[in-house]
Amino acid sequence: MIRYWAMLFFWCLVGGPELVGQTNRQFVFTHYGTTNGLPTNCINDMEQDTQGFYWLATLEGLVRFDGIRSKVFKRRKSDPRSVPFSNVSELRMDRRNRLWLRHSNHQVGYFNPDTWQFTPVPIRPQRPADIEGIKHFVSEQSEAIFLSVHQEILVYEEQQGAFVPATNYIPHQPERKLHGFWEHPAGHQYGLVADKAAELYDPATGTLLSSGALPPGQAPWLDELAKTDNLFFYYPDSKQRMWIMRRSAGGFTFDCYDLASSKRSLKQVFFQMPGNLSNNWCQMQELSGMIWVYGENMLAWFNETTQQFVPIPSANPSHKNLEYTGITNLFEDHEHNIWICTDKNGLYRFNPSRIWFNHLLFPKKNGLGLSEGSPLSVLPETDGGMLVNLWGEGFYRLDQNGQQIAVDIPDLPDNGAISMWDVCLDRDNIHAWFVGQPGIFHYNRYSRRGVYHNPAIFEGRTLRDVEQDHQGNLWFGTQGLGVFKWDRQRGQADFEKGLYKIPGLPIDKPVNQLAIDARGWVWVATGLFGLYVIDSQTDQVLFHFSDNVEDARFKIPERGIAQVLEYSDSVMIFATSYEVFAFNVPERQLRVIRNDEEINSLIADMRCDRYGNIWLGTVGNLYRFNPYKPTMLTLSREDGLLDDVFSLNSNHELPDGRLAFGADHSLLVFDPAQFKPASNNLKVRITEVSIGNKPQSVDSLLRKTVIELGPNNNTISIDFATMSFNDWHHIQYKMEGMDEDWVLADKDFRATYNYLPPGSYRFLLRTINADQETSPEQHPFTIKVYPPFYQSWWFFGVLLLLAMALLYWYDQERLKRRAAVDSVRNNIAEDLHNEVNTALQNINILSEMANIKADNDPQKTKEYIHQIHVKSNDVIDAMDDMLWGISPEHDNMQSTVRRIEEWVAILNRRHDTVIDLLIDPAVASLQVDMQLRYGAFLLFKEVIKGLVTVCPQGYRLHVGINKKQWQLLAEYGHDDFTTVALNNLFYRPDLSQRLENLEASWQLEERSKGFAVLISIPISPSNA
Repeated sequence: MIRYWAMLFFWCLVGGPELVGQTNRQFVFTHYGTTNGLPTNCINDMEQDTQGFYWLATLEGLVRFDGIRSKVFKRRKSDPRSVPFSNVSELRMDRRNRLWLRHSNHQVGYFNPDTWQFTPVPIRPQRPADIEGIKHFVSEQSEAIFLSVHQEILVYEEQQGAFVPATNYIPHQPERKLHGFWEHPAGHQYGLVADKAAELYDPATGTLLSSGALPPGQAPWLDELAKTDNLFFYYPDSKQRMWIMRRSAGGFTFDCYDLASSKRSLKQVFFQMPGNLSNNWCQMQELSGMIWVYGENMLAWFNETTQQFVPIPSANPSHKNLEYTGITNLFEDHEHNIWICTDKNGLYRFNPSRIWFNHLLFPKKNGLGLSEGSPLSVLPETDGGMLVNLWGEGFYRLDQNGQQIAVDIPDLPDNGAISMWDVCLDRDNIHAWFVGQPGIFHYNRYSRRGVYHNPAIFEGRTLRDVEQDHQGNLWFGTQGLGVFKWDRQRGQADFEKGLYKIPGLPIDKPVNQLAIDARGWVWVATGLFGLYVIDSQTDQVLFHFSDNVEDARFKIPERGIAQVLEYSDSVMIFATSYEVFAFNVPERQLRVIRNDEEINSLIADMRCDRYGNIWLGTVGNLYRFNPYKPTMLTLSREDGLLDDVFSLNSNHELPDGRLAFGADHSLLVFDPAQFKPASNNLKVRITEVSIGNKPQSVDSLLRKTVIELGPNNNTISIDFATMSFNDWHHIQYKMEGMDEDWVLADKDFRATYNYLPPGSYRFLLRTINADQETSPEQHPFTIKVYPPFYQSWWFFGVLLLLAMALLYWYDQERLKRRAAVDSVRNNIAEDLHNEVNTALQNINILSEMANIKADNDPQKTKEYIHQIHVKSNDVIDAMDDMLWGISPEHDNMQSTVRRIEEWVAILNRRHDTVIDLLIDPAVASLQVDMQLRYGAFLLFKEVIKGLVTVCPQGYRLHVGINKKQWQLLAEYGHDDFTTVALNNLFYRPDLSQRLENLEASWQLEERSKGFAVLISIPISPSNA
């Protein structure tokens, strides 16, 4: 009961129901607090810089806010230019975009919003003690920044970099207690209020107006200011009026004077304050052309028409989402939004000049509070007012100013308390047909008389809808009896004789709506039986939309139809619970124009405005869309829908084009023409950039032509915002080179790219409004991501050069090896040439000698011939060795081993010896160059051949490896050879030369069973 009385008190206070554009106003508040990212709900002051950022003075530091995210600036010991204190009491933005800060501990300075650096400013009053009484900044009209201290006014001097006495602006005697200082609204004049005195000074002319020096009545407002008793505050507004506020019993009194004429501008206004007056504090401010007062437990605006302050109480039913105990400041931004700073409840935003919706509230007929009945029908009256019927309450009448007046219709049934569900204006534009619960009221709008009918055919049931066809006949949709028709000709004399039920409609549930198109067809929307189409002349059903029909052209996913309307001569639009369909009547084509993914609540109401837009009221939202465009505007409580639960089929169009939708507890009235698309020139600002999760200085970052990222630091997060709250728009972004198409930003307005591949990218932004119009592309910056060194061009260049160098080196080594092989082969050929040449010379000599001795000494001739035979074999062997040595296929140790084995076998056959050869398997895997291998083979060959001569009986041979030496070991018995013969062998010139060339050595060892000859050939790294 207390709640109802409080609501009724508010109703009486603000003057009853109102329409859009009338004197009383409804405001819609959007709240921002710790749940929206603010560090605290205690906001002391607020300012806005040239970039559009909002700056908040809080107990938790200086806060930058873009409407979505906040950034806190506090004292940091590592940064001497950081904000030196956390509790910021006051802010003031000057014309040089410097943000002035004041702290409660008597510190002041300015903060650079671009570089985030704070500069402290000293305070130098004439009286040093005055520094303990810093009050506030004063600067509204001029470029000067004033500081009010205990008994002085100081001004900031740029050259001195300090606050000094403002003697150049107004002469003030420090011994007088200072109550206030202000700038004249017209500028260039300054005034102050001190003990028993008020003065206005013009520095340009040196003119000083003083309350004590002027004749009585010449400047009554100065005289009034001089009366400092009970003076609470004063305020000069933009209309050059001086408001003077004094405490009085139970509240405050306001006197208002015209500064130009020095006469009283308004009658004295009394404003009652809630609670204990001694605990209240109050401030006045002008915002958006309106005078506001605010303070502890108080917010009110001044109605210039009624010359009264209109309070906006905390947690009031008509101003939802506003709750406060103390308001510390009001601030108006660049878009004329007003921000409310509170001491405990965070921030609130509203715009008095952009009130889209007006919710008409109605008091109960018993006087106990406001009605909670839903508006059912609205009829425009001929005098500009309207007749409204509420469920459970009956009729209300509003005049052309939206004020409630007496209904004054004597013929209304039930004394006007009957609920009328729908109304239809007759084609004569004089009469109207109300249908309700139950019966029909035929009303004359001019005489305000009517006739009530309650025909027995309706069985006392509720009539939910009424429409009139082209012949003037009436069609009625009922609660559960089906559809009825009233034939005008048959019922002209007797109303009930014109009524009959339309056959062929199996409807025993409510009819939601009727609509009659240009063809005269009646469209019947039912809750459970689909949509029927009836010919109004033949009363025959033409076709039926439902989920169980056989004809696919009329098949829909559900049979519940909420609304139906005619969009054009050829297109009908109807809505089910969550979808909207368009039906082309001539072509019999059905298509879905809005689906359940776009509409998130139950459809209740639908109306087409004069601009071809369809307004869809649901249980939770209001939508606007064009059937031929893909976009849709969604309106919710943040846009001013204080009552967003719409009633079924309760919409109406007023004569001036405004639409009225019945909601749960109010009638929503709005002008569709006000919902214009957002400007396509909105500036999207970069608010924060983080590279590798580390925030960057946006100002310095945006000054760069290209943002360069390394291969291990290629994650970037970009925050952006428009700082615009007065248009319906979205932000799209695209990383050109990464995104194929534009990306619609989420509500957090952030684009994050993890691990950008190497390359060059352009980051683009644009806005898009509800009509799918896009702004020009905005290009904040270019990003260049460098690849890791192993993917860079220079690295591939180095690899290419290295590969070329390796190929060149390999080719040179190959040439060297080939040259070495050729050199060896040349040496082999040269050795062979020398041996063959020597052997041939010897053969030639022996043949000559044999020829000489042939006749005289046959025995000697045989010896010569035998020697020629031996030399010939040696030549053949040498040639065979040469051919073997220069053949590439024998360029390995395995071939050399086989050659040694073959040579030993040849010697055994030639000389009938028994040489036991054993070769270590490691010898076959030995890797030595061709020259060493060939030289060793020739040495072994000559040694073995010589040993056969020395020891013809045979011996054992072992070829192996000992450490880094290639060894040939020959073992004999004691009687198999002589030492002299062995020495002669190894000291032979040709064999000695071979030993020297290979750096080889030989030694003779005596063993228990005989002797052993050991030949060692070193294997060095150079020939391995």
